[in-house]
Amino acid sequence: MTNDLSTAMRFYFEGRSDDFDDFAKRHRRRFGRQFLADARDGNALRNEKAVDALRRIVAFGPDLRRKRTELNLSASKVAHETGISPSRLSRVERLKGELSGNEKKAIDRVIARHQKERDRRLKIEVSKARGRVIRIARNEAGMTQAQLAALIKVERKSIIRWEQGSPMTDITLHQLERRLKLSGHPDRKSPLSPE
Repeated sequence: MTNDLSTAMRFYFEGRSDDFDDFAKRHRRRFGRQFLADARDGNALRNEKAVDALRRIVAFGPDLRRKRTELNLSASKVAHETGISPSRLSRVERLKGELSGNEKKAIDRVIARHQKERDRRLKIEVSKARGRVIRIARNEAGMTQAQLAALIKVERKSIIRWEQGSPMTDITLHQLERRLKLSGHPDRKSPLSPE
């Protein structure tokens, strides 16, 4: 982590007109010059809170760009949702500008909301894919939904829901894999297992 921070600091100063001394003067009360010098040089740092705070300053822009790209979000969408101008956000990502703490928190909230939405959609897609696998395997085994339900001692409507993509417990998943013979080979991953 310290080497990552050191790299982030070098990248930060390459993209700016100020240098380490100016930065150390501006942040001396918060971090202390020796701490900043140790971070820049890649030395071991003990104060994790200070490390996180420094990382938020020197790597916020590149981290934001990376997260936006992963979530397939445009800078204008993030800017619109936070009330920050797109050009200003672009300058921050290129390390040519700064944001206030409240603006960074607003961006973090927007990114977290989009990550949560992406994770929710992914979970739904995995459940639907499992449902398709269950239906295909049940049909290949020549079973009706009622027969499969009787085998694993659940109601038929549970099988219907699972085939339509409703989530299921790990125990149920294991029972279905065993009854539908989906996990026959020990080295092969079950088609019902998440990615």
